[in-house]
Amino acid sequence: MKDARWAGAVLAAFAAACGGEGGSGAGDGADVAASARDAFLPDASSPEEDATADAAVLPPVDAGTADGPRVFVHLRATAESVEHPATTSGQTPSPYGGGIRSFQMLRAADDPSPVTVFDHGDGYVGVGLNDGDDTITGSAAIADLPPGRYVLGRTVWTHVRYGVAATAHYGGLAIPGRFDNVHALSDRVDLDGAVRDHGWYRYTFRTGAMEIPFEGHMDFTDSLSSGGFTVALEEGETAYYYALDLEVDPASSDVHMVMEVNVHECFRWRDEEAPGNATGTFDVTASSFEPVVQFGANGYRVLRE
Repeated sequence: MKDARWAGAVLAAFAAACGGEGGSGAGDGADVAASARDAFLPDASSPEEDATADAAVLPPVDAGTADGPRVFVHLRATAESVEHPATTSGQTPSPYGGGIRSFQMLRAADDPSPVTVFDHGDGYVGVGLNDGDDTITGSAAIADLPPGRYVLGRTVWTHVRYGVAATAHYGGLAIPGRFDNVHALSDRVDLDGAVRDHGWYRYTFRTGAMEIPFEGHMDFTDSLSSGGFTVALEEGETAYYYALDLEVDPASSDVHMVMEVNVHECFRWRDEEAPGNATGTFDVTASSFEPVVQFGANGYRVLRE
């Protein structure tokens, strides 16, 4: 994302739980957290967002032999250091993950008949975006793919989960903690036992014994394009488009197509001078937050292995 509209919603919950703007924030932390949960999520729990929680949504893909060699599509993450603008600070989200529903290849931007490599219907394959994660998101028989050169990829994402460290400033105190967040990027997404539609989110600020969850609905599509990806909302699904240069030809053995994304410090913001703020720390208050200028992969490369 290139903005942080989510922070205002979460911090409004934070302010309410602590007694509102100008309140003392006094009282037992567990009681404050409980009252916040009652106020904002009376019928829902807020489990810690775990990027590995979605890894077993679908059964493993088997190579099989009846249809010959297959192409296996991977998503791989690397946090290898890359250069960032000196005017911003950043951190690598942890944990970090999401879900992939389908993958298509196009011969041109206006290709009227994209080739579907895999489509999980309303399901998805859970993927990790932590350094070194490598997930097979789907596969297809090579014989079923029309030969030729493909120059554009289209991947539908169902959701994203991520954690980022933050320091909340309230009543003269600097309170270190973290946001554990989940966004539904497409319709009909099964998340934590409930089916969610595009735009649903849950953000949870945690510090010590305090846990402040907040749910809402907002369309973030216009802030997702970064790192060479162009993002569009199409019939309730969030589709990521990106350049490819792949030649499909007959093969005598399985092929692995790897989309490798760089996530090094990909949550980035501009530090601002204010009482208690520290350079290199994502600082927030009950009514403001340091401007987030990027949230998403720094870049990608497509490999054939």
